[in-house]
Amino acid sequence: MGLKKTFVGTGTATVQTPFGQLEAGQSVYEKEVLCLVTNAIVEREKTSFFVHFTGENVDSVSEYAFTTDLNGPNAIKQAYLYLKTLPEFEGAEDV
Repeated sequence: MGLKKTFVGTGTATVQTPFGQLEAGQSVYEKEVLCLVTNAIVEREKTSFFVHFTGENVDSVSEYAFTTDLNGPNAIKQAYLYLKTLPEFEGAEDV
């Protein structure tokens, strides 16, 4: 199980020259990223977990947490359901 999401943003491109780094200007990027839940730590009150983001030139990890539902589905499923409630994961597809 995982989520696929296209993230869009802006950034400043830099170029390494013999004289140091120079800014090459603003650019818009669009990256399709696979988001995988890893290392869930389930406690009675709270579940903490990490999301590993992978894609072209993307490899990062972020931590999230939600209130554990002891009567709900397993913790990993709850983590994915929680992510889909966050604005930054709007439109994410199950894979």
